[in-house]
Amino acid sequence: MERRIQVRADSFKGDRPSCPRGCPERMHRHGVYERYEQPTGDEKFTVQRFLCRPCGHTVSVLPPNR
Repeated sequence: MERRIQVRADSFKGDRPSCPRGCPERMHRHGVYERYEQPTGDEKFTVQRFLCRPCGHTVSVLPPNR
């Protein structure tokens, strides 16, 4: 079972979030995906994904204005 959450980039310090389950290892940069800026239109923004290897939890980091 994959566990996923989304956090805003201004909700943590440093270049990557910590595992929400408290695992001691740093999260691994896992990839990116794109989301639409608005419900209508073609503009998109990139969202970074991070993976906690010990527990399998993934965290998507949204820009601060989201």
